[in-house]
Amino acid sequence: MKKTYRIRTVKILALALAVLLSVLALQEGPLHYWDGNVQRVAGFRLEKEDSLDVVLLGASEIINAWSAPYAYERYGFTSYPFALSGCPDVLWYTMLEETLSRQSPQLVVVEISGVTPKRSPDLHHNTDIHYLLDDMPLSPLKLRAFSRLCTEDTDSPLCMQFPLIKYHSNWQDLKLQETARNDRAALLKRDYAVLRGVSAGMGSHSPSGGTRDVAEDRSESDLAPEAEQALRDFLALCKREQVDVLFVRTPHRIGTEDAEMYEQFCQVNRAGRIVQEEGFPFLNLDRCPGDIGLDQTLDYRDRTHVNLSGQLKMTDWLVRYLVEERGVTPRPQTEENRQQWETSAEYFRYYCDYLRQQAENGIFNEQGESADLLAVLDGMKAQAAAPQAEP
Repeated sequence: MKKTYRIRTVKILALALAVLLSVLALQEGPLHYWDGNVQRVAGFRLEKEDSLDVVLLGASEIINAWSAPYAYERYGFTSYPFALSGCPDVLWYTMLEETLSRQSPQLVVVEISGVTPKRSPDLHHNTDIHYLLDDMPLSPLKLRAFSRLCTEDTDSPLCMQFPLIKYHSNWQDLKLQETARNDRAALLKRDYAVLRGVSAGMGSHSPSGGTRDVAEDRSESDLAPEAEQALRDFLALCKREQVDVLFVRTPHRIGTEDAEMYEQFCQVNRAGRIVQEEGFPFLNLDRCPGDIGLDQTLDYRDRTHVNLSGQLKMTDWLVRYLVEERGVTPRPQTEENRQQWETSAEYFRYYCDYLRQQAENGIFNEQGESADLLAVLDGMKAQAAAPQAEP
């Protein structure tokens, strides 16, 4: 009887193990969800340990406003936008914890717009939490993140740990999944993100009725209580870990008729005052786009994001500020890492040329690193290196 029980127990355990391994194989293989945000986060996790001089946290504003390869080419320091589209401030705590577990940056730059959501579902954005946690190895840090981020408005910690539960229907779109697998495979094959999280688009758009002059405007609006508490918790973590942090509001186009954007500007003023009262520096660049050289009619794709031209201007201005005012200096790199960063700078130049060529053909969509894009840039590099035919 005991022998039969033991055999049955072994079979049950073997079946459970087989099911677990199958689930892991599916969610790490054909049904693994992958998009530009996951690609950027995965690229951050591939950066060599303690190799980044600057890490930037935030939402799509900083993704579109910062080019790490261009910053490297201009001033020689390494950086990465550890950022997610729509990233609310409740995620910053976990993002900084993960940053400090991998990197020892001289400076952390936080784009502060994540303080503006008003509702709990927007602060605990289910998709953003998946972007951040799905590929994070199980660890005490991840368990703390489950506790901090998962609410009744989000998927459960079990679903976060086993994202196949959420994405099990991905098999219905095999073409999309093939693209995702190719993008992931290209990233892992190179073992680093060539474009270092860059994403940009072309085209420009002006707000109706012109833009509001907020250069001297110090009006404030309240933050959601949960957003304010998340900000204060993050500031406490920065103090506890003795992290040098710079808070920035990247320039937005605040139309004279755009009440929502002006309300967010006032919320950011409130958040900036909290930050400064706690002893941290804050730059509200909404007040001085002209100092950066941004043209309100040419350098924005929409009211929130700059285009490629704006990204180059914004990166150039901010990188000079970080060097001249914050004292950021390039750290020594291994020869392998130096060569990879040189490649990133080279490929970013081809990337800019490609986006401009696309715009000439009427294509203005935002593009980040992907297998197809890297194949195009590989071709541009090969063509540039090929001997020119005799006339």
